Amino acid sequence: MLCVVCCLFPANVSAQEYTHWGRQARSLPDSFFVGTSVQQPLINVLASQLPCGGWPKNINFFSEREEHPDDNLRATIDNDATSTEIRFLFRYIEHNKHRARHDALSERIVEAALRGLRYLLQMQYPNGGFPQYYPRTDHYHAHITFNDNAMVNVLKLLRQVARRDYPFGTVSAELARLCESSFHRGISCILRSQIVRDGRPTVWCQQHHEVTLQPVPARSFELASFTAAESVDIVEFLMSLDNPSDSVCRAIEGAMDWFQHHSIDSLQRVDFVDSLGRKDYRMVSVPSDVSHRLWARFYTLDTEQPVFCGRDTIPHDRVEDIEHERRTGYAWFVTSPQRLFAKYNKWKATPPLSPRGENPCPLDSAKLSQKYIPNLSEHIISQLLKLIFFLSSM
Repeated sequence: MLCVVCCLFPANVSAQEYTHWGRQARSLPDSFFVGTSVQQPLINVLASQLPCGGWPKNINFFSEREEHPDDNLRATIDNDATSTEIRFLFRYIEHNKHRARHDALSERIVEAALRGLRYLLQMQYPNGGFPQYYPRTDHYHAHITFNDNAMVNVLKLLRQVARRDYPFGTVSAELARLCESSFHRGISCILRSQIVRDGRPTVWCQQHHEVTLQPVPARSFELASFTAAESVDIVEFLMSLDNPSDSVCRAIEGAMDWFQHHSIDSLQRVDFVDSLGRKDYRMVSVPSDVSHRLWARFYTLDTEQPVFCGRDTIPHDRVEDIEHERRTGYAWFVTSPQRLFAKYNKWKATPPLSPRGENPCPLDSAKLSQKYIPNLSEHIISQLLKLIFFLSSM
């Protein structure tokens, strides 16, 4: 059956249409998962799952699968990897669960989806953080990673599983509870990783040390710093929590205060073509305009001033002072913090579902992830279902 399905190519999905698997997979309509077009990416996702349960990044699963000559493919949560594949498989399961089909392929799909979830639970550090790669964690890949929304993406998925929201309605209550524990420990890690200066919480670095939680560098041009871009995603995520604790509220308010005081409203980007015919740009001074604010991607840890760095690891005050390849191949200025202010005002005006207070859940305890203790109502329902199943089988 696998051989037959592998020969099928999506009738209405071409490989050229999907250059970014993660983004395109998220936008697929529900109808896609009950047609023949799902078969090619489905088989590709199954075939590309690594023994540890995770997936490598930057693979277009909509195209006919190619053999990858790289023997160093590693499971990661970077660039939407693993979380995208888990959601894809569970969406397929959700839309095909009513079919009278219990073959080897169906069983393999369910097992792959569950192995993916177990991979995420296994890779989490005791302090709640998630490394960029696991189990191979050489170089900076072992650090807790907020870059490209890696850890936040995982926590969003774990929250969905914990609630058994679509498409995770088929997961067991025990697995949902384990994901809930993992989710809370992740929130705790975010709060404890936030950079504190003079007693006030600020923002985050792209990556934090897996033990000390201190800001750490990543690639040669990514220095340990206050990071505007990734911190936006973290603040948005914290504002999405239903019943934010006092600690969460302080974290949000501290970050928003930092964004307010570190905006740049007197610079503008001017594009041009240099003498070699290459596209380039420079930042020029303009009259101050708070409606068109910019933020540098990185700010130094000592002076909190914008910093720019090429592959030589040497920090500079101006983006024009780094090499052309890095200057034009990386986003050194961002506008994304601007969107936070309207959301923050709405968040401040919206009362919580219950009085704000410290979450009674012992967030720092790893013991919660080791066992599942059902509450009384779940226990009663479970016993009634077992009784109904027993009587119906007599």
